[in-house]
Amino acid sequence: MASRIFCSSANRHVLGVVSFLGNAVDEGDTRSSCDSREEIDRYWTALSADPNAEQCGWLKDKYGVSWQISPRIIGEMLSRGTEEQKKRVTQAFLKMKKLDIATVKRAFG
Repeated sequence: MASRIFCSSANRHVLGVVSFLGNAVDEGDTRSSCDSREEIDRYWTALSADPNAEQCGWLKDKYGVSWQISPRIIGEMLSRGTEEQKKRVTQAFLKMKKLDIATVKRAFG
């Protein structure tokens, strides 16, 4: 069984899909698009509970739910950039744990 969760806080909307097997959480996936480094840092500090699970903007909270905290601008770059720009952006963020807007912007060019 899958449940959709929609939360709204401080003009931020988060949509998550959580699957349940009996009463236990089987898997979860929640995403948040951010507009600033400060916003990414705020989510990251509040949610990250397992540094070993951090990769490419993904983190895991104390309940074992995975979150992707990413700059909204990455989606824009990957949708409007040239193939070379998309490749550089992808190569840049694949090396990161917490995604850094300034680094991604430099990679985009």
